[in-house]
Amino acid sequence: AFQQYDIMALAGSGAVLGHIYPFFLDFRGGKGVACYIGMLLAINWQIGVAVIIGLILITIITDYISVGSISLYIIIPILAYTSGANPIVVRCAVVLLIVGMIKHWVNIQRIMNGTETGLRSVLKKNKTITILTIGKKGREQLKRDFGNLFVGHVDLSAEKSLTFEVAKKIAGDIISKFEVDDFDIAEIFYNRF
Repeated sequence: AFQQYDIMALAGSGAVLGHIYPFFLDFRGGKGVACYIGMLLAINWQIGVAVIIGLILITIITDYISVGSISLYIIIPILAYTSGANPIVVRCAVVLLIVGMIKHWVNIQRIMNGTETGLRSVLKKNKTITILTIGKKGREQLKRDFGNLFVGHVDLSAEKSLTFEVAKKIAGDIISKFEVDDFDIAEIFYNRF
């Protein structure tokens, strides 16, 4: 019989594959990583948040968004297997790994050839970028490279743990700024569990 996580992994994997190969767009799509993160957030929000942080940090460290995405596809099956997840969950993660590697093969080749566009080069293209950090470690990590872009910081030192209510308030503040066009894209940096 199927377990709850089996069904969540199967449905989530179907959604990820549907984003990567959408029927209505002649099976040419994208946003598989975003959907994968959504799936992980639905299954276990702490894992989802950890993946988001890891993706952001890997992207900043390597300067390539695709390296963060590829790392996600590689790490999740390993974590699923080593944590003793049900075989169906592990198989779903392996299928997504294979599909993710196929979809990112061009990026891998460009990185090896030195022709992949890096994050820092995108940041230098006359775009206005500002950073609001949440938590101490994310702020420390980013301030070294992007200190002049900081517009705010949410201090969580008084919180014993990040609860849903705290996250909901922070998300509400960010969404209200987005709705009044203060920014187009939000990246949340948080590094304490």
